[in-house]
Amino acid sequence: MVSTQGLERMKQARARLVLNQLFFGSASMGLRFVVDENCATAYTDGRIIGFSPAFIDSFSDIAHVEFIVCHETLHCLMMHPLRLQGREHRLANIAMDYVINGICKRAGLKLPKECLYDEKLSASNMSFEIVYALLAKEEKEKKAKAGNGGQGSASKGQEQASGSSKDGGADDDQGNAQGNAQGGSKPEKNGNKGSGSDKPEPWQMGEVREAKSASGHEMSEAERAQLENDWKLAAAKALAQARNTGTVPAGMERLIKDLTVKKRDLEDVLRDFIVRTFDGDYTWNRPNKRHIIRDIYLPSIKGESIPLIAMVMDTSGSIDQEQVSYFQAKVNSVLSEFNTTVRVIYCDSHAYDGGEFTNNDLPLKLKPKGGGGTNFKPPFKFIEKEGIEPTCLIYYTDGYCSSFPKEPDFPVLWAIYGQERQVPFGEVVMLTPQ
Repeated sequence: MVSTQGLERMKQARARLVLNQLFFGSASMGLRFVVDENCATAYTDGRIIGFSPAFIDSFSDIAHVEFIVCHETLHCLMMHPLRLQGREHRLANIAMDYVINGICKRAGLKLPKECLYDEKLSASNMSFEIVYALLAKEEKEKKAKAGNGGQGSASKGQEQASGSSKDGGADDDQGNAQGNAQGGSKPEKNGNKGSGSDKPEPWQMGEVREAKSASGHEMSEAERAQLENDWKLAAAKALAQARNTGTVPAGMERLIKDLTVKKRDLEDVLRDFIVRTFDGDYTWNRPNKRHIIRDIYLPSIKGESIPLIAMVMDTSGSIDQEQVSYFQAKVNSVLSEFNTTVRVIYCDSHAYDGGEFTNNDLPLKLKPKGGGGTNFKPPFKFIEKEGIEPTCLIYYTDGYCSSFPKEPDFPVLWAIYGQERQVPFGEVVMLTPQ
């Protein structure tokens, strides 16, 4: 017979969140609690919180059950079930947990001793994708150094995911230790699995599983969009309620707003920015050819061509090859969609002419120059000196610079890869490369 005590404690924890952490409590109302005896701990897929009653009952402190509810709710607010996207499941969950647990700790939630937390990886300026990239890079380097496929070597994320974090929750819960002996999560058909050991790893305390349709199959684009929109609405409702009582958790309003920007496809942002700048419009008479192959029909831009677009690529020493490749892909994207000319300018502490390109040059293979310090002024001086008259300027950068020029007389879009920052003029879109 299935115990109902775990379910009652989950309901009690949610009620306490509504009273003490209204934002999280309100947002958690969008998730159903589902008793799952086949699960060793707890998980979410964006629709439910599945949990083992034995795991929930193992916590002697109800505050730790509140943490589980809040933890899983935050995964959904951050759209994590929609952001796995083929990444290695275990490493992705580790990265997500570092980010989520940092938010929980800053909000005053009581973290169990075993959960993943690190002062750097759980910092407020970290996103899931950034932490995942850092852990994957470290793991790759450790394996290469070991020279034996990674045996006998583990990354920081792996080490902390296999035991309690050095900076984890301050509380040692005896009952929680008992719960962690219940056994690992069972492998799922989609490949989401635990470590295979009897003891769950810390990342399995609140696992994220790929979002599925109501029938259990892979979600369609429409279903993914609907689930994302549902959580955006839930976040907006929770924020409104928390604002009314003056209980919005520190940084949460900015985080939710930032997430909404990040989730937008960069091609959509570029398209909107260019069209608004050009003062053009869309037409359905000629569907956008780039998306027809995916059975997605989007309008194309009216008019024969768009005047020159300046695209600046930050090539300072803080930019790595992955970022350069990402920037290059977006230059190709603009040229493949719009009938225009792109003037590429590289910049570290100096500006370098990268040449002019049209769609006749596709696929574009850029040869960046730079590698020094960072200064945002040189590209604008270069444009003025060369008499270039761009319709608009798109500046790809990691944002590590405070030397800005005066605002030019053409629109500027700052596409910032990494840490959020303020700019004195122009629009900003935060990039989260996949």
